[in-house]
Amino acid sequence: MVVAERRITDVENLNVPSLDEVVTVIRVNGGLFLKPRQAAEVASRLSPLSRREIEILDYVADGHSNKQISHRFDISEHTVKNHLTTIMQKLNAKDRTHAVVTALREGWLSI
Repeated sequence: MVVAERRITDVENLNVPSLDEVVTVIRVNGGLFLKPRQAAEVASRLSPLSRREIEILDYVADGHSNKQISHRFDISEHTVKNHLTTIMQKLNAKDRTHAVVTALREGWLSI
């Protein structure tokens, strides 16, 4: 029986974030504190959603209406609806709640 050993040397093709992409190192009183980066910071590399789509979905997760989101980002409600349509298509979600749950499960949003 022949057993083959395969070593992974081309890490760049694995789409795995490095530690410095996932946490921020903060020096506190002579020690180190590892602070997880915000979901939007990490998700831009890992998720099919754009940074803006993640920001909008984060506001949806917090219970904001399309009107509130449009005021926050200084865009029209129609643009918010377009973003949500694109988000739901990318995530194969049936509605905005399903999109939020999917993003939470995948780690693209945090609560």
